Amino acid sequence: MEWPSSDFYDVELRLTVVGYVRPEANFTTLECLIARIRRDGDVASAALRMEPFAAHRNDAFLTFEAGEGEGGGG
Repeated sequence: MEWPSSDFYDVELRLTVVGYVRPEANFTTLECLIARIRRDGDVASAALRMEPFAAHRNDAFLTFEAGEGEGGGG
């Protein structure tokens, strides 16, 4: 999964829940949480390369037309 080079505050994010990655967990440090979020992203990216999830990679809901969605709300 590619992570933004800057923050994404005030930017519209779109997602579709198509699967379950892991149960809820507690983290002892912020660094552990960040590492787990990155690993979860890797797991999700790998899942989107497999059926039946691959069909969701190009879902029209998740893509923006030119100019749509920029600056927090389209």
